[in-house]
Amino acid sequence: MLGMRRILSLLAAAAIVIFATRYANGEEYSEEFTGVPYTIDAGTIRIGNVAIRLHGIDAPAPKKTCKRADGKLWRCGWEATMALANIVGEHWVICKPARSGAAHPVAAVCRAGVLDINEWMVRNGWAEASRRTVRGYGAAEREAMKARRGIWQGRPIR
Repeated sequence: MLGMRRILSLLAAAAIVIFATRYANGEEYSEEFTGVPYTIDAGTIRIGNVAIRLHGIDAPAPKKTCKRADGKLWRCGWEATMALANIVGEHWVICKPARSGAAHPVAAVCRAGVLDINEWMVRNGWAEASRRTVRGYGAAEREAMKARRGIWQGRPIR
């Protein structure tokens, strides 16, 4: 009987070590995140204490400037951030991580109802389709470029 208790204690200790090691560098995400988000910048929101990067897009930094067609500078990064803040507003958002793992911030596709927020940002010219991800928003980007929406009014300053 004493041997069985010792084995159970060792198994419990091993489980704790495995659990602690696996999650020591962050939580593992595989579930959806839901709630009313706070906009951090044009490509990142926060739901509760979790920062979520909009997967599949490259949004301008808040201090980024762009040139309009007439050559005048404008704060395209700030306007892109405000566009995201306005579209999510006080809406309940559901974000599904693009992959499970311990990435910080979490990369996810977010929706407000049936609206794919990531795609909306690209289609309205507030972000570029990411060339680094599998998920493609290329058609949405081409549409925004052709219509000269958002950052495509003139040309972004690299």
